[in-house]
Amino acid sequence: MLVAGGLIAQTVSFGPPAPATAEAVRTLDRAATRALGAVDEPVGPGRYRYVATRVWWMATTSTEDRSFALLTENLLETWVPANPRDEWMPRRDVTGNRQWVVGTEEE
Repeated sequence: MLVAGGLIAQTVSFGPPAPATAEAVRTLDRAATRALGAVDEPVGPGRYRYVATRVWWMATTSTEDRSFALLTENLLETWVPANPRDEWMPRRDVTGNRQWVVGTEEE
């Protein structure tokens, strides 16, 4: 079984946020473009960009003497408006794909 995943690290700061410089923004944009290998075309007024992400989330439970863990696939869909301040339309569905990590369906 192969499970792909990513790591997200968050930095916590207790002071006021430092403003991003124009050069920092350009550098981050260039790095993201190189990492992704593509640049999205602009979305026209009144139009939406469709973004779909498939993720596997784990659920766990246990009895007095046994633990169980199950991965379920979820489809996260988002329609992002041309103006990001307008209303976004998100939707989440469970696809029905499941993978037992600890235990079985019968147990």
